[in-house]
Amino acid sequence: MRIPNKFNGHFPDGSIHYADVFTAIVVGFSTLMQIDAQQEARAASKREFEASQKRADIQNIRNVRQRIRETRLAQAGATNVAAQTGAIGGSGLAGGVASAGSQMAGDLSYMARVAEQNTAIGQAQVDQASAMADAAIWGAVGNLGQTYGKVFGGPKVRT
Repeated sequence: MRIPNKFNGHFPDGSIHYADVFTAIVVGFSTLMQIDAQQEARAASKREFEASQKRADIQNIRNVRQRIRETRLAQAGATNVAAQTGAIGGSGLAGGVASAGSQMAGDLSYMARVAEQNTAIGQAQVDQASAMADAAIWGAVGNLGQTYGKVFGGPKVRT
């Protein structure tokens, strides 16, 4: 039944209430804003990982250089002592210098493995944040669909 020339909150054919349309528009807009915010969060997570990775790379390079410096100092010290004691051509000096070099190589290999694991951990965190953003986006799209279904008389979803 229509009520002529009187506003009752429905479209002229009486099918949908204006408030329902307004609700659908607001939900649609908020869904778009939520999707945009999730995409920004994903991008920020990637930027944070890249910055963190650069910082870790710089620290790793610093540690490698320090370890090389320490090894060279130990080798030079052993060579100096050998020169002062007249054992410059001895096997003890050769063994000590080689041992210091071998220890340095082991330490550098360990540092490289730690750096690889740190990179893998950081990448996993970025992947996790990205998956969470995707889940939130699809949740928002699902909520939008459910709201439009309720407003415009689509199938009812049981929750």
